[in-house]
Amino acid sequence: MSTAIRSAIYAKLNATSGVTNVVSTRIYFAQAPADAAYPLVIFNKQAGTKTRAFQTPNAFNREVWLIKCVDRNTLPGPAETVAAAIDAAFDNGTITVSGKKLADLTHVGDVDYLEPVGDQQYRHHGKTFAVITTAS
Repeated sequence: MSTAIRSAIYAKLNATSGVTNVVSTRIYFAQAPADAAYPLVIFNKQAGTKTRAFQTPNAFNREVWLIKCVDRNTLPGPAETVAAAIDAAFDNGTITVSGKKLADLTHVGDVDYLEPVGDQQYRHHGKTFAVITTAS
């Protein structure tokens, strides 16, 4: 299921002008290339559970996905702007998950931290979202 959800999240990020206006096409699954320009968006699955109901082994699937903007900047502005656009697009939003029906898409947590690396500062701003799907 994660592959279908990953594709749906990627498509939604690419269709969200508040994201692409700042990061263009720099949207990466799990890890950005070493030579990537900043700011950029990284997203990845954090956790997943399956629920059996009504004698259906995969009646409900709940996956938690992290979606964040990373910027190499002393100021939080650009990364916070993208994080707000991500939240607006995904919290109680919709995505099209191939082979499944989306039951809920909800903001469940915040990500905000500074990562000092040598003389550089990387700002991470984003959200975690629960993606709940049911059998089609």
